Amino acid sequence: MLNSLGDLTGIAGENVRNLENITATAVELNDRLSALETGLRRSRRLNEEHAEILDEVLAEPDLDGVAKQVARRIHGDVVICGPDGAVLSASGEQLHEIEKTVAAGAVAAHTDRRPVWLADARLAIPVVAGNEGVGTIVARPGGTEQIDQERWRMFAQAAAVAFLLQRRTGTARDGQHRDELLDDVLARVPIPPAQLDRRARRLGINLREPYLVVIARPEEKSQGRLLIWASSFTHRSGGLRSMRDGTAVLVVPGTDASATARMVRDELTALLDTPVTVGAAGPASDPTSILPEYRQANRCLDAITALGGAGTAASTRELGFVGLLLSDTPDIDDFVQSTIGPVLRYDDERHTRLLETLTAYFGAGGSPTYAADRLYVHPNTVARRLERVADLLGDDWQKPERVVDLQLALRIQRIRTLMAQRSEDAEKAVFHAGHG
Repeated sequence: MLNSLGDLTGIAGENVRNLENITATAVELNDRLSALETGLRRSRRLNEEHAEILDEVLAEPDLDGVAKQVARRIHGDVVICGPDGAVLSASGEQLHEIEKTVAAGAVAAHTDRRPVWLADARLAIPVVAGNEGVGTIVARPGGTEQIDQERWRMFAQAAAVAFLLQRRTGTARDGQHRDELLDDVLARVPIPPAQLDRRARRLGINLREPYLVVIARPEEKSQGRLLIWASSFTHRSGGLRSMRDGTAVLVVPGTDASATARMVRDELTALLDTPVTVGAAGPASDPTSILPEYRQANRCLDAITALGGAGTAASTRELGFVGLLLSDTPDIDDFVQSTIGPVLRYDDERHTRLLETLTAYFGAGGSPTYAADRLYVHPNTVARRLERVADLLGDDWQKPERVVDLQLALRIQRIRTLMAQRSEDAEKAVFHAGHG
């Protein structure tokens, strides 16, 4: 009986263990069932949301509508930009405050082909149709709800549908028209200016206003990111762009080529994380003068590189006599005024002899003492005059690169003065001969 009781006790223990295993399996199955039900409910919600968004997009393919829908669903702000980074639609954002961030987001998202987190808790989601990147959504979610990858992918698909439908109507081809316009402006076979003016006006561009030509060349190949940035920059500034031989050619409104070149260099260097060399020329004030300015900007870029200035920015005017030589139509007066203009004006206004002193100083090999002998004045007088020259031209006026420009400008001014004097003497001689 004791042996039988022991056997029964063992069987009972085994049954208890089996029951525990069955209970654990049932709990696991119940958890799995709950997870499946939760996933199923989530999938149904996603499908319903996807269908709702697509129905609205198909009914009215409007990017503004897509931006508002996405903003409402994420309780935040949304910006939709084109393949070139140009902002096409926005909901709840101050565009002038975030355009550079949006452009950077477009570059990063399409480079990595996946959502990328940006500054200020913004997320850039590439909008892709097949293998073509058609745009970017830059969003900043609000509230506490977590937006998973599938929902972002769904929003991107809705935006892709809107892009493709709008493309049929030609709304999204404005960038292509701008590219074609600049290619025709820079074409070797001239196109009538009136025709270019009409095409530019249809794009909201007036080529009769001052425009600068800027050419940017990264030291490392970054063609895709360079293209997106260039398109975004010209869209923001109201200009044109073209990609040629690994460089970005920008035609943008403005009058200060040097400042614009430095701005382009700074933005691109920070974005591409590689040195960028920039040459600029202009301004041009009509369609026919853009091509000559483009040639000068290209020569300026090559000159900067040849002079060992890779990673810097300059205009033809900043290159001094080198820029003068590169120009198709050298502006002698502009070169003289930009080089020694302050000294000329100071002498005219105060009846001083700074120009004469500067000429004597260079003629004496940079010696104030010998210059004083030539001028028949005390060396201290020459020293005081040279201090005034430094105040007018800057403390770096004796640097080698500036000395060459100064000496050339002084010689040009001396020749012009002699020619003007001879012309005046000839006129006086003719006058006296006529009244003799």
